[in-house]
Amino acid sequence: MLKYKNIVFTFLVTIFTALFIFFSILFFYDPLRIFHKPWVYKEYLQVNMREQAAGIINNWSFDSLIIGTSILENTSAKEASDVLGGKFVNISLSGSDYYERKIVLGYALKKRKIKKVLYSLDELGNTSKGLAMYKIDNWNYLYDYNPLNDFNAYLNSKYIECIFSFSSKKVCMGKITDFDRPNAWYMLKEHSVRYGGLDNW
Repeated sequence: MLKYKNIVFTFLVTIFTALFIFFSILFFYDPLRIFHKPWVYKEYLQVNMREQAAGIINNWSFDSLIIGTSILENTSAKEASDVLGGKFVNISLSGSDYYERKIVLGYALKKRKIKKVLYSLDELGNTSKGLAMYKIDNWNYLYDYNPLNDFNAYLNSKYIECIFSFSSKKVCMGKITDFDRPNAWYMLKEHSVRYGGLDNW
């Protein structure tokens, strides 16, 4: 009987130790910066701001927000800070509807003392609740004040592969950004050609 108890005990200790090591690695790696500011790859952010905004809200120093659709992605946080005062960050969600922005903005307003918000009013009659390509259930748990379920962001094939390969690839760690306007697209040729008058649009 004692032998079986020892086997069960050893099995449980092994499982808990493995889980502790696994989640410790997730906590350290943390490419979305959910749990802490980056210890390595300090200039990187993920492109998917629906996920990335949680890390910025949790760990960055700011008191004002820019949050809208792609219209506001090109807005400079530095310029907004200079003109309007405060310390802005730009966490605009590309293609977002009001419901998605409500989730992120509501979390920010409860988590931090926000002085100013720059917000875009696109498609005022839009009553949709999320885009099909960004399923709400795939990211909204990051904004529910339960830090334990935030690990779910990394329990998928993409991040598991990244974690165990310790990869610094863009798909794993994100892209280098100056944090002024992380997802700006105005400088991309396919978009910049549209500037310069209504004819270009």
